[in-house]
Amino acid sequence: MQLIRPLQHNLPNWQTITAILVIICAGIAVWSLPKWTWDMLPYSFLAAQATGSDITEAHQYAYTAIAHLPKEAQTTLLAGNTYNKTLSNSPAAMAETSTFYSQRVGFIDLLAVTTYFKIPPFKAFQLINLIATLLTGLVLWRWLQKIFSAQWVPTILFCILALIVTLRFGRTPTPDHLMGAFLLAGTYLTLYRNPYLGIASWLGSTLLRPQVIIFLFPYGIWLLWKLLKEKDLYFFKQAAVLLLVGIAAIIIHFSFPHPGLATLQSHAWGELNPFPLSQPVTFNWQNYCNLITERFFNIHGREFFMLACISLFGGYAAILGTGIIRLLSLSTLAFLTIQYLMFPALWPRLVIAPTLILFMLAGTAKATLYKETLAKQA
Repeated sequence: MQLIRPLQHNLPNWQTITAILVIICAGIAVWSLPKWTWDMLPYSFLAAQATGSDITEAHQYAYTAIAHLPKEAQTTLLAGNTYNKTLSNSPAAMAETSTFYSQRVGFIDLLAVTTYFKIPPFKAFQLINLIATLLTGLVLWRWLQKIFSAQWVPTILFCILALIVTLRFGRTPTPDHLMGAFLLAGTYLTLYRNPYLGIASWLGSTLLRPQVIIFLFPYGIWLLWKLLKEKDLYFFKQAAVLLLVGIAAIIIHFSFPHPGLATLQSHAWGELNPFPLSQPVTFNWQNYCNLITERFFNIHGREFFMLACISLFGGYAAILGTGIIRLLSLSTLAFLTIQYLMFPALWPRLVIAPTLILFMLAGTAKATLYKETLAKQA
């Protein structure tokens, strides 16, 4: 059963070849132009710990990988500031810091698997981002065929993938790109293919970042409402599978050691030096509200561009979309809002994937309305 009947487009061979070349070129760009950030260190540290290394061995493993990076990246990661210098010399400080990343268990285990194949950490990050780029490109290509005129598909695909590469979303050593690919694939599969495969893909995204459960919660409520209204076993099966996804995400979120609210406040709400983690941070609502307000009214550059896209695409999909399209667009907007309240920043790596989903949902809403108009005219 398909929630939306696809619009059929048969791409000519030259357009298919062009689209495939665009996807391959994006993959090459992501592989060839990595953007090394500090995040690679705690992820490499945790991956080494997952294979049984103690904190000293894990610390050595993480920092040994830096030697293979360009000199500029080495300088930034080792001596960019006093905090980096402290971590480079203290396995205990790195272990304490890495607890903030420990909930991304799927990404950590994926990196741990690469160690068994003797893949260096920096190559593992590049490989994961390459796979995520190819998956994103493939899903976008298939989805764009259903909502845009055939001759525009390669051009739109090129623009989207070029934006992903330009904004460094697909080039940083974080789980965000792969999480976004699974989130996008899950939405596409739920709309056009098999909802169970879509939910399985969403499970992959929750393993990479458990907070994605915020995105799935409204969808689960909708399934329960449809089940009570129509008493259809089809919706019951989906609700059961989605419930298992939610349980898995909750277990993952709370089964790993993490610093708790104090560190989250320090990390996201203005403390310049949140460590040691054992030192409590007093939460102040006025300071928090001031920080949220200050950051919101000082949005500029890339963040302003992302906010404009979120507002435009999300508003269009939520207002003109119907049924599952409107629900998914509202779920995405809710996910972005809660994420911003928890971490007041519109960094591209945090918002590109949800924004891309909003763009595709807006296009789907437009295509559906156009099809309905043609049907009425006929």
